[in-house]
Amino acid sequence: MTRIPVAQVWFFRDIQRAFGKGVDPEVLIEVLLKFVLIAGPLVMIFVVWRYWDKVVFFGTRAYNMKKFKPIRTCIAKHLKKRVTLEVYVVGAKAQQFIGRATVTKFGKKRLSVGFVTEVPNALSRVITGKRIICYCKPFKVGGKRINSFYTYILRTQPGVAGIKSAIMYTPADYIDTVRRSTARKRLGQAGAVRVKLWGAAKKEKFTVLAPDFETVEQDDKSSWKAGTKVVNISAGGLKLEVHPKRGMVQPKVNEQVVLEVMILNPSKSTFSKFILIGALRNVARPPSGTVYLGIQFLSLGERTGSRTVKWQTIKDEVPEIAKLLG
Repeated sequence: MTRIPVAQVWFFRDIQRAFGKGVDPEVLIEVLLKFVLIAGPLVMIFVVWRYWDKVVFFGTRAYNMKKFKPIRTCIAKHLKKRVTLEVYVVGAKAQQFIGRATVTKFGKKRLSVGFVTEVPNALSRVITGKRIICYCKPFKVGGKRINSFYTYILRTQPGVAGIKSAIMYTPADYIDTVRRSTARKRLGQAGAVRVKLWGAAKKEKFTVLAPDFETVEQDDKSSWKAGTKVVNISAGGLKLEVHPKRGMVQPKVNEQVVLEVMILNPSKSTFSKFILIGALRNVARPPSGTVYLGIQFLSLGERTGSRTVKWQTIKDEVPEIAKLLG
């Protein structure tokens, strides 16, 4: 049996008495006051819960603006020196890359940035009002290492080729964010790492389908044009430079792809092959048409048949790759 709270029973009785024999102003005011006392705190709790992130953001910012004013001024001066920012929208499970920008104006409560990479105007509605994180090259102020900050986008200004600029709140705090758990290594020898990549649409049947991208030797005269270059690699992921053909499905952030990675073993002068499932954590599209993919390794595969693969989840990195990379 459901029990009605005593406070609620009293509240309904007061309403019945107030309107049963006409409206007495004193009784009506008393009922309304009780309603405010009961509903008011509930509404406030809901508002604080719903906008908790922004409440913390503005509260922290107000405190830091007073306590760390000299340091924040130094940081603002540094960021105004055409420092490139990588802008990401913060989602529940991942961060989506939007584009690169530089600070054009830095005020007390707001700052303006101009995008230096192409950002479609269609993203304006998506990113307005959203929480973002901006990364930059690490620098030190007051003995503290800084490479990022969180804030919110207020509005954007569209341009002919894409979003031209954006206005956002000045950050609540400047922090040092660890961007990856394993260090990426640039390749010292051309061709030391070769990659084939199957997109999300071919993930389930990659064993019988041609890859969407693969590294091509410079002297290869085949008709394959969607070439791939490995920019850097670690035991936990890699960065690729790809050149899509016209009409190809463009890679998207958080999509899962299948990779066949071949790494040269210097001691044996042979290649070690790895089949991996990766997630696209970063997709950058400069105006040149080249696409850069930042991929995190999720699972390591082992062939159990001509068309079957057994997958094992990767915690942080692949130990076998770590040994090959030194």
